[in-house]
Amino acid sequence: EIIYPEDHTLIEQIKIFSSAKNIAGLSGTWLFNSFWGNEETNVYEISAVPNHKYHYKEFADHAGVKHSYINVVGLSEEDTKNVIQEKINNMDQSSSLPLDSKINFDLINQAINE
Repeated sequence: EIIYPEDHTLIEQIKIFSSAKNIAGLSGTWLFNSFWGNEETNVYEISAVPNHKYHYKEFADHAGVKHSYINVVGLSEEDTKNVIQEKINNMDQSSSLPLDSKINFDLINQAINE
């Protein structure tokens, strides 16, 4: 499901993000919502800005959620999808996610087209 935090009140954001198992999106202030997660929450920060790391990982570490960067700098749309899926698959193997966890690329395409 695609969530636009700016369209929700703070209380709604807390409810949404505190119940999420997996949260993924481009780097941005929305990542502060990872604070509402817990040790079962996986946060995937998709980075498209070369040589720049925001401080959301440190914030996620403090909040107790699992954070991972997915670097897609300079990649085509197809390569971006492949890198994201590979990253998810690698995390599956490290047991931080269920083995059947996959990204719904229909949702990604929906977000791209909006």
